Amino acid sequence: MSFEHPAERHGDGRIGRFGKLDAIASNFTSSAAFSVQQKLDAIAAALLEQQRGEPGRAARRLREAIGAQDEV
Repeated sequence: MSFEHPAERHGDGRIGRFGKLDAIASNFTSSAAFSVQQKLDAIAAALLEQQRGEPGRAARRLREAIGAQDEV
């Protein structure tokens, strides 16, 4: 008995389980909902940073997140 690698295609050309999962994950991370979540995370981090009086990386990441949304 031999085992096939889970990411390889079947003999008839169908994509395996892990190949399908990979495609679904890729589609999700490029969706608008994922861009919105990144913005919310960036806003929260920037607010905490500002409250602590330590502006820096979070403010820069917020600007990048806002710019990333403009590209989508």
